[in-house]
Amino acid sequence: LGFNKLMETYHIRWTVEVFFKDAKQHLQLGKCQCNNFDSQIGAATLAMMQYIMLLLYKQMHFGQSIGSIFDLLSSQAQEENITRYLMDIFWEIVHGIGEVLKIDCMELFEEVIRDNERAEEIMRLFSPVFEKKPAA
Repeated sequence: LGFNKLMETYHIRWTVEVFFKDAKQHLQLGKCQCNNFDSQIGAATLAMMQYIMLLLYKQMHFGQSIGSIFDLLSSQAQEENITRYLMDIFWEIVHGIGEVLKIDCMELFEEVIRDNERAEEIMRLFSPVFEKKPAA
């Protein structure tokens, strides 16, 4: 076995080892507790597909490790989930106000848009929420 062939084989093996380490650490490979064999295959397949997508992202944004890319994408997903959750709460509040006042939500927004003084009052009411707090 020549040196070049040995290094090529070692490189392939090392790539496989890195995949399993990253997939177990970041993509929950092997953590599926389903009793169904098809579910186990599906979970492993999803982990492999996620890994492929992360590798493509890594190629486009050269210089980042899979772990740092995973952390970045996870934090972005969490921010989107929090934003979506807050918007849902906002719309529940708006609909609740509309029901209490017996007014359609769109009419409420139109009224705020038409009446500048009311819009300013509402902004003053929520100004403590929007003020930036000093970093801890």
